[in-house]
Amino acid sequence: MDKPQIAVEVLTYNSDLEKLKLTLNSILIQKNIDFEIIIADDGSKNSNEKSIRQFFEDKDFEKYTIVANKQNQGTVKNVISGLEKVTADYVKDISPGDMFYDENTLYDFYQEIQKSNEDVYFGKACYYN
Repeated sequence: MDKPQIAVEVLTYNSDLEKLKLTLNSILIQKNIDFEIIIADDGSKNSNEKSIRQFFEDKDFEKYTIVANKQNQGTVKNVISGLEKVTADYVKDISPGDMFYDENTLYDFYQEIQKSNEDVYFGKACYYN
C-alpha cells in the first residue's frame, strides 16, 4: 500500500456517534487526495469502536486506524497516541461534529502545505450553527 498524502486524525472523547458520523462522512467525500483516517479516543466510557468499524465497512473504506486509549490522558497525549499510528507526512486534526467545507477541502489544504514548504500550516475556518 502506498503511503497516503495526508492523515486526518479525529480526536474523540465521549463523543456523540451521530456527530462523529457526520465528520467521517465529510472526510470520506474528499476528492483528488489519498488519505488515511486515525481515530484517537481518549478513554471514553463508550468509544463506539464496534459502530465505527461497521460504519467504515458499510462505506467500503479500509484506510483507518482506531486508537482506543484505556483511560483519559488529556488532549495532548490523545493527539500523540494518534500521531504514533500516522503513516502520512502531514496530519489534519478534527473533532466530532466538525466538517470539511466541501469535497476539495483536504486537497486544497494539502496543496497549500506543499506550496508553503513549512512544517506547520494553519488554514482558515468557518464557524456556524
